[in-house]
Amino acid sequence: MDVFYSFDLPGEVLTIHYTGEPTIEEWTETMEAAMADPRFRPGIRMLLDRHLVGTPSPEFVRGVAEFVGTHRATLAQIRCAIVVGGPGAYGMARMGQALLDFHGVTFEIFDTPESAEAWLRDGG
Repeated sequence: MDVFYSFDLPGEVLTIHYTGEPTIEEWTETMEAAMADPRFRPGIRMLLDRHLVGTPSPEFVRGVAEFVGTHRATLAQIRCAIVVGGPGAYGMARMGQALLDFHGVTFEIFDTPESAEAWLRDGG
């Protein structure tokens, strides 16, 4: 599988790690597992770390938006950062921002894991 999750900083940050380009089904399965994990709670911070993988397809981004829309009551309460690895990935993340804004879910885009972690840790 090209995506997995972990809880870091003693359960304070849920990190979604991308080791390749997952299918939307793999991503959904990972998110459902993370949300079912007993360490998951309202208000947890989430880091989507895509900095080592390429640009996702528009279909993947739309699939993520659909999942988020279905779970917006939970996910709108989460402070979320995404780390991207290039201009194409940044553009797709901006597309994701526009789609998720419709559901009342927001996230910030970063180019390094360190800057995203600092933003999550320090409250922006």
